[in-house]
Amino acid sequence: MPAILTRPASLPGAAASAIELLGIGDVTVPGSTAAVSAAAEAEVRALGPRPAVRRLGGAGRYATAQRIAGHAFEGSLATKGFIGVATGLNFPDALAGGAAAGERGGVLVLTAPDAPSGNWAGYLPGAYAGTKPDIQLYGGSNVLSDNVFNTLKEMLID
Repeated sequence: MPAILTRPASLPGAAASAIELLGIGDVTVPGSTAAVSAAAEAEVRALGPRPAVRRLGGAGRYATAQRIAGHAFEGSLATKGFIGVATGLNFPDALAGGAAAGERGGVLVLTAPDAPSGNWAGYLPGAYAGTKPDIQLYGGSNVLSDNVFNTLKEMLID
């Protein structure tokens, strides 16, 4: 599914046109109203009976990413064979990594640079119980330490 980017405060005309031209019937707005305002969400809703719009947010970017992963599993939009990992502090790796993880049928974990963010430690072992997913980090060791990979590997594979 496409990722259509918007400004935080308003939906650009090109984004609205893309939603209409592609016939997108289901829109997920990630994050809180600080990331995408209620006004921008309302502009999407005003496009007509389609699309259906839902917001998936959490208490910060890491919790939002976890909520999106849960939604992907519940809706069979992702499998548990692959996890992409990107820093939650800089969006380019996460933007490209989200697309790459989706292409592989997985989800994207956003985390701090030095260790998996605390919310994932409580979520991933249960979500991936009985599986041994492939783990791929997006970005160099200057943005994600080896400890991130090693901790996830211990948590999910070893």
